[in-house]
Amino acid sequence: MPAGFTVGDIKGVAPADGVVCYELTMPRGQNISVEVASGRNIATSGPGWDARADRIFIGDLPGRMELRVFQLMRSVQPEPFAVRIRFEAPGNG
Repeated sequence: MPAGFTVGDIKGVAPADGVVCYELTMPRGQNISVEVASGRNIATSGPGWDARADRIFIGDLPGRMELRVFQLMRSVQPEPFAVRIRFEAPGNG
């Protein structure tokens, strides 16, 4: 994430049957929240946490994080999405 980052959306298109994968880099120890801001049938997941369509808080990150975005149920067409990433203050959650 760029210097001064606090909140922003990752926009893309989830394939009908597949996963879009991002590797996020942030300050070591950073707390973040991840939520689906737009898109139907969209979910996120990452190492150590299951598929979520709602907001999730992730604390004390090691400086890197893999984020997967996909359609929760297989679909016949791709679906546009926006996933909101927010840096959270220590102790938040």
